[in-house]
Amino acid sequence: MPARSSASVSTRVLRLMLVVLVAALVTAPAFAQITAIQPVEPVTLEDEEEYPWLLLGITGFAGAAGVDMKDLNNALRAVNTEIARQGSSGIKYDTIGSTQSLGGGIRAVLLDRYVLQAEYERLSRNSKVGGVTSNSEVLVPADVYTVTLGYDLLAKHTLAMGAGAGVAWYTSKAEQVVRRTRPGRDEETLGRVKLDGSTAGAFFQAFFEAKFTDRLYVNVTGGYRIAKVEDVEITGVKELEAAIVAANSDTDFIFVPVAECVDCDTPMPPPGEEAPEPTETFLLRGGGSTLDWSGLTGRVSLTFYLNMPTF
Repeated sequence: MPARSSASVSTRVLRLMLVVLVAALVTAPAFAQITAIQPVEPVTLEDEEEYPWLLLGITGFAGAAGVDMKDLNNALRAVNTEIARQGSSGIKYDTIGSTQSLGGGIRAVLLDRYVLQAEYERLSRNSKVGGVTSNSEVLVPADVYTVTLGYDLLAKHTLAMGAGAGVAWYTSKAEQVVRRTRPGRDEETLGRVKLDGSTAGAFFQAFFEAKFTDRLYVNVTGGYRIAKVEDVEITGVKELEAAIVAANSDTDFIFVPVAECVDCDTPMPPPGEEAPEPTETFLLRGGGSTLDWSGLTGRVSLTFYLNMPTF
């Protein structure tokens, strides 16, 4: 009996060792495959594309602003009085107290905070009297070239809010245009009174910008500008007056120039005295010579950043 028990135990031990050996041989390749898999390193923010130190964008905008056209509005009131004196009190110019604008330019953001802009802006507004057969229109456009430096308080890539200031060069393109249309003919221009001049000015503004798409941002700006063009050069008054006389129109009452010569009727000196040098000084009716685009400003713009990273 003891001999049989020892043999049985030995057989069992041998079988167990064979099972363990077979299991080891079967699982060894799978274990080797598992241990061969390399761990994946996590992606950090440092691996993402960084924002450049200089962002470049193209900007387009539309805006509106108040203006202080005191001298010109006085001239329009004087013209309205002259029209009414001729028996046409229902026809009059509206005074000019605001202007619209369109423009565009280049916008640069440096180091996430400093904003530098170079832009062109066209200011426009008009006031008109008359109808189909004749009309007189006063236009007060101006070409504006600006350079602005701003500071972003947030320094975020999706929002910006800050303030800025800049300088501008204003060139007046203002004029009065008198037209008429005779039966069976196209409209013709009888004459123009041009109000030319330029000046440098300053402006101050606050801005808010928000991300619209990956590279397109919406910007809202409000501020105040100083833009007074003094001693404007007035030309075309005498030519217009001569054309009005030659036209001999039934609607001459609306053809009143907004400017006049203030020393063209200087009396001749007494005999024996030397005649003064002939001069011609033209001023707006009422005596002014200033066009003033100063006032509160506001505009909405879209900026497309050329090198804005997209994730």
